[in-house]
Amino acid sequence: MSVLEPSPVRAHGEFRTLWLVLVATAFGFLFFRLGSEVLDGETQAFDEYVLRALRRADDPDRLIGPAWGERVALDLTTLGGPPVIVLGVVLTLGYLFAARRRVAAFTVLASSIGAFALEATLKGLYDRARPVVVPPLAHASSASFPSGHATLAAGVYLTVAALLARESSSPRARRYVMFAGVTVTLLVGLTRVVLGVHYPSDVLAGWALGSAWALLCASAARRWGRSKPSSGIEAERGDGSDASTGG
Repeated sequence: MSVLEPSPVRAHGEFRTLWLVLVATAFGFLFFRLGSEVLDGETQAFDEYVLRALRRADDPDRLIGPAWGERVALDLTTLGGPPVIVLGVVLTLGYLFAARRRVAAFTVLASSIGAFALEATLKGLYDRARPVVVPPLAHASSASFPSGHATLAAGVYLTVAALLARESSSPRARRYVMFAGVTVTLLVGLTRVVLGVHYPSDVLAGWALGSAWALLCASAARRWGRSKPSSGIEAERGDGSDASTGG
């Protein structure tokens, strides 16, 4: 093979990076499409229908289903709140720096800072009012679109899950880690709708935005890891083991 020709492993890695970028672009397009429809009021009827459907017809202050549903939703929604996200990121960074996984550490740091910055900036730009069609079951004061909890959960948890998946040589373990990250992200977003503090379109937009950012961070980590093999996960495993990120 000519020295000018990429190795099969490197070519495969470049293809996976390109695939991650393309999927991230699709999620980004979905976000801006939702934003356009929200600004035009096209999602309002559906959003309000879903919120009403989750409450009892004779008592909008109460959720449908078992009485403990509200308590569970309140507990789960904290997984996407800034205090829990920041604590999780700090603890994760401590481990990664102690383990000398600098590529992974800087990727987690970038994903978290970027997710916070994106959701704050876009909330200000869209400035959508919070739902009033049903009484909220949790406190929320910022703008509604996109959902900050959904954005942060997708941007941070999916990035961490992708990095953990690369640590394992077991396909079953990689699938489990990605499943766990996706599950937590979905649960956080769903609780925001259940609690009546976000419209469904807010949460869908947050998932799309956070997923796009997580995929971009994962693709950057792959390229950085290949160019700096002594500073990241690849330092121990090398290019040849190319574990899937599940993305």
